[in-house]
Amino acid sequence: MKFNWHPFIWLTKLSHPMAKKEEFLKVDFAKNNILMGIWAFTFEDNGHHVAYVPSLRLSAYGATVEEAYEMLQAEILPDFADGILALKSESAVTQELGKYGWRRGTILRKKFYNTPYVDEKGILKDFHLPEETKITQEYLEPAGA
Repeated sequence: MKFNWHPFIWLTKLSHPMAKKEEFLKVDFAKNNILMGIWAFTFEDNGHHVAYVPSLRLSAYGATVEEAYEMLQAEILPDFADGILALKSESAVTQELGKYGWRRGTILRKKFYNTPYVDEKGILKDFHLPEETKITQEYLEPAGA
């Protein structure tokens, strides 16, 4: 299944429960695009389904998980990408992403990496959810990666 998260971003939703896959953002000012591989967590909160990307501190919601991912695709990630691309300088992007724990690659300078530690209990606490709340973890990455 492909998601068009931005005119320049194509992701495939893959489920890798609790795998230790590193997140990445590839910011290319020349092509005006961002490719990403990110972890998303989904859960239900007060009758709404939430898709949450803790490494970017972004969330979306919907009546179903699919609607939450659609909101993430259509609104949240494009706004994020536009904001990063609007910074127009690599140093400004490095500084902004550094606030969220992202680090710039030493060899591939367009890429930023993050190896997040996400504690499900932390998500429950951040969203004030009951301990029995089911949380699903999925890695979203460019198609063909």
